[in-house]
Amino acid sequence: MSLANKSEKRSLYADKRDGEQGEGQVKEGMESWDQSKLEEVINKKHGEKNKRQTSSQICRHFLAAVEKNVYGWFWECSNGEKCLYRHALPPGFVLKRDVVKADKKDELTLEELIDIERKKLGSNTTRVTLETFTAWKEKKLKEKKDKLIENN
Repeated sequence: MSLANKSEKRSLYADKRDGEQGEGQVKEGMESWDQSKLEEVINKKHGEKNKRQTSSQICRHFLAAVEKNVYGWFWECSNGEKCLYRHALPPGFVLKRDVVKADKKDELTLEELIDIERKKLGSNTTRVTLETFTAWKEKKLKEKKDKLIENN
């Protein structure tokens, strides 16, 4: 593998088994072909023995690999080369992991939740400040000591 190929990533939207030309590949012209090359290409393209039945459905092994971030150059389908399903995502396909991230944006933050709950309590409540908290804490500690003394 050349140094240039190591930096590029494998496309999620093209199935390598389809034989589609990628961006970096140059398509050879028919002008230089002889009769044997032409027959070879026709048999390869239209021959019954090389025809692969495919489905428009996406392979579940491919989807799982993409969701787990293990899909790449060295990934191979569990069904092998004879897999009938597509190993490419259709345009506009949204992965489950991306949907979960979008749902989390709608959730309230902790600060917003506290403000909402505080407003539900009403306006006639005592605000907690450092002074009121220390007084409350001292009162609770004194009650605890008094309870221990009563039990003994």
